[in-house]
Amino acid sequence: MTFPDRSLPDATNDAVLEVAPSVQAAEVRPWRARPTVAPAVQGAAVVVALVALCLIGAGLVTRGTGEIRIPGVGTTALLRAVLVTTLALHAGGLAVTRTARTVPGAPASRPRSWAVAASLLGAAAAVAQIVKLAGPGSPRTGPADPGALLEIYGTLPGQLALLQANAFLAAAYLASRSRPAWAVAPLALVVLAKAVRTHPEVDSPAVGIALTAVHLTAATLWCGGLLHALRTMFEWRGATDAARALLGRYARLAA
Repeated sequence: MTFPDRSLPDATNDAVLEVAPSVQAAEVRPWRARPTVAPAVQGAAVVVALVALCLIGAGLVTRGTGEIRIPGVGTTALLRAVLVTTLALHAGGLAVTRTARTVPGAPASRPRSWAVAASLLGAAAAVAQIVKLAGPGSPRTGPADPGALLEIYGTLPGQLALLQANAFLAAAYLASRSRPAWAVAPLALVVLAKAVRTHPEVDSPAVGIALTAVHLTAATLWCGGLLHALRTMFEWRGATDAARALLGRYARLAA
């Protein structure tokens, strides 16, 4: 009588046991995402498009309307857009950061703050407006007549631009000294100066200034807060419940 050979299955099992650790090691090997430059390229394209819109948008809108073409209107629009954008980044970041602290079970991690860089850029934009108000020249090389800078400080637009520059510098200093909440006061001065400069009429200046201040405050908190909320949600991508709660609280704040 011939009995089946049992050695072959045992050898096969041993081979399986020897191969299994390597297979398991291959299965648990962490996956690494390949770096991509697509988001950076898209962001740069958006920035370039917005800059081009500021520089040539006013000329395109007034073309063929018979209105007087104001020299340097594109540069003025760009500097004002930079100022408002930096204000939104700082103020919106402050609002959402405070809201994130009230989310139950929120992770301790936070996205890197852009407050200092935004306020410094806003101060640079305000100084560039002062240089432009001083007369012929450019924000890069300065005015053709340096003495015009002293004269521009005697005008209301020059004083308001100087106030905005100093307020942005104060906000950047407070943010860098771990006093971010105190930056609300200088940022409020930026909003007030912007509202006064936007409404120079003498019929009802108080009403126009108040409405502009409310509108500008709401717009900066809405736009800057949305960006910071999205950045925080990406930072909390491992805690979906906390990220959703933050988005819901931002939505109620924006409404």
